Amino acid sequence: MNIYLVGMMGSGKTTIGNLLALEIGYNYIDTDNLIENKCKMSIADIIIFYGIDYFRSLETQVLEVFQNCQELVVSTGGGIILNEENIILMKNKGKIIYLETSIEVLKSRLDKQEIAKRPLLMFNSLKEIFDSRVGIYQAVSDITISCDDLTPKEICEIIIKEVNIY
Repeated sequence: MNIYLVGMMGSGKTTIGNLLALEIGYNYIDTDNLIENKCKMSIADIIIFYGIDYFRSLETQVLEVFQNCQELVVSTGGGIILNEENIILMKNKGKIIYLETSIEVLKSRLDKQEIAKRPLLMFNSLKEIFDSRVGIYQAVSDITISCDDLTPKEICEIIIKEVNIY
């Protein structure tokens, strides 16, 4: 079984993913990092030069590559849940964990430098993106964890307990 971490940009998917993989002895994958390495471009540049639809197709390709793999912790891009095929691919191989984070906490985590790296924030406000996705995250996830007041270690402990890894 694989564990797929979903949530908004700034929700802690990368931090939690790395820590969780170490805790449970799974391999760790970050879909955005894989895409950047494959394309030799930043996510922002991929979206600017090729468009959001192309980037979304790359996300699906990454998930397809790992369909024969087990024991992965996968940090996904915030919008991966916008493509129904991605949801099916993730559910076929594991559990989807939503790292629920309030808009206030997200705003405090995303400073001006971080926002410059997020191309979707050039066209939409964080609140607009949040409002358009939060219901989808809740609907597609097997487990939702409210992360605002928890440490990464506490979040990992909840995931381990909820997914019943040990």
